[in-house]
Amino acid sequence: KQMALTTLNHAAMPSGSVLQKVMVTDVEAGSSINATSWTEILSSMRISITPKFSDSKLVITYHLLVGGNNSSLMRHYKIYNITSSADVDLSYTNGNRTPMHASFRNQDYDVNDADMMTVQAVDTSGSTVARTYGLYMKIQSGSSNTYHNATTTDDAAVGSIKPMIFIEEIKQ
Repeated sequence: KQMALTTLNHAAMPSGSVLQKVMVTDVEAGSSINATSWTEILSSMRISITPKFSDSKLVITYHLLVGGNNSSLMRHYKIYNITSSADVDLSYTNGNRTPMHASFRNQDYDVNDADMMTVQAVDTSGSTVARTYGLYMKIQSGSSNTYHNATTTDDAAVGSIKPMIFIEEIKQ
């Protein structure tokens, strides 16, 4: 017997079940950031969810094109809870290192070299209140543009990528 999703009893689902998946797939803009403090990549890359349970795990994923402008500088990334103005699961310490969700150095051949990057974090819902997340980045020091979703050259020989952004709510 099939059950309509509108009548599905989420409370009866086993632990580990995906309760819902929210996606943002319509971001067409690129960005260029040159900052040594945490800066939001694009507000159009924000994603929101209203959890069904207060003890769920929320798996937040950003998959995007990142270009390092042929620089030797490290780029750092974190997923940030905009609603509560809080980092997502970065309250740990490891010496003097900065906690983050991803980091890379991209010095290949020229300013159009880029890689696909996946940035993930897991948050505990804590409530059933709606919340919004965003992706932030900074460079370690110095000055160098970092490109997201497209590279610096605007011609047919290089690409532009629409990022994939999603949140999965996992029942505990």
